[in-house]
Amino acid sequence: MQSKNDGTIHRLHELLRGDLSVAEGRRRQPSAGVSKRRKKGAPALRREQEMKGRKRHLLVDALGLILLVWVHAADERDRDGAKRVLSPLRHRFWRLRKVWADSAYRGRLVEWTSPLRKRDRVDLEIVKKPKEARGFAVEPHRRVVERTFGWMGRSRRLSKDYEGTTSSSEALIKLSMISLMVRRLVTRPAF
Repeated sequence: MQSKNDGTIHRLHELLRGDLSVAEGRRRQPSAGVSKRRKKGAPALRREQEMKGRKRHLLVDALGLILLVWVHAADERDRDGAKRVLSPLRHRFWRLRKVWADSAYRGRLVEWTSPLRKRDRVDLEIVKKPKEARGFAVEPHRRVVERTFGWMGRSRRLSKDYEGTTSSSEALIKLSMISLMVRRLVTRPAF
């Protein structure tokens, strides 16, 4: 997949994401995002065994469009994956000031995120289930990233992780989003 290596997929994804954001009445660069991870694979039977599969970490904007993606082995810790998906915020998405994250990212990650930038700091907030909720309850802001995972689930190639490398998995996630964004831009009514 040559375009994966030369940055074509990344550039096309960024261009379409910005165009769709503007078409939806928003700015090209987001001011807030939501981050979550999802496992693809079966857990190990015993603690000593390696977890099979991969984890996909996404950072999406308010429209559910992917800003950053990181795929890694399922036996790595969630916070390490979260650091990988959030660390590019040092140099990208300067308008982004607030990130809501899944409870899997709790711990010292909030303190780690704060000094990512000297100016225009990023505030990471761990989203928790409301205290009064019993049983299943949708956490605030989480539905945005869950919807993105749902869009990805429509792509047969992303239903399981068939790829040999994590970079191929990331490229296919972006290709899936490119397809979705093109369809949404084409079906928009002309003004």
